[in-house]
Amino acid sequence: MIQIKVKADTKRVKKWLKKIHKKQIPFATAQAITKTLVIAKKDLLRQLDKDIHQPTPFTRRGFRVDGANKQTLTGRVFILPIQARYLAWSIFGGVKTPRGSSFALRPMKPGPGRIKLNRFGNIPPSQRPRAQLARGAFSATINGVAGIWSAPKKTKTGKTRKGSRFQLLFAYEKTAVYRKRYRFFERGQNSIRVNWPREFEKSFRSAIRTAR
Repeated sequence: MIQIKVKADTKRVKKWLKKIHKKQIPFATAQAITKTLVIAKKDLLRQLDKDIHQPTPFTRRGFRVDGANKQTLTGRVFILPIQARYLAWSIFGGVKTPRGSSFALRPMKPGPGRIKLNRFGNIPPSQRPRAQLARGAFSATINGVAGIWSAPKKTKTGKTRKGSRFQLLFAYEKTAVYRKRYRFFERGQNSIRVNWPREFEKSFRSAIRTAR
């Protein structure tokens, strides 16, 4: 689970308040935690746009907030499991090793005759290895490079088209190395640190005004 949790301790604050004010503390605190986390979520999405090139709407929809209540005084901003599974590599970095005898597939940079990325910079289903193989690409080692290749283009007469050659689409790799690039915790924790005092003050003042 990729998350940032906020829990408040109000014991010290209550010592300095009148009885009627003390009753408002849990409500004001829960409200402030929730509002702070909503702001943090917006900041995390802004950071996502900075650190990752054109994240998809599906990725953005994975960011959620669980608000606090008066009993637990705990809330969190988090990423849903499906999106967290692949965003974790951008947050933590690391080396991904396929299981058993499998290989990781590294796509080649887009270019003439190679894979075409969608507007989010991702490989669309029609360009993925399985689809390429179904259209005539093949797995082979050519000039010492193992991967999925496309054959040279042919003319109507069956001759190789001038300038056309074998094109590497995906290279086989024993491991895939990911670098840290999405500053999830840094931006989230900083947002909470900056906004929590202000949101608590606003919520507490509001609660005192409406106290009975």
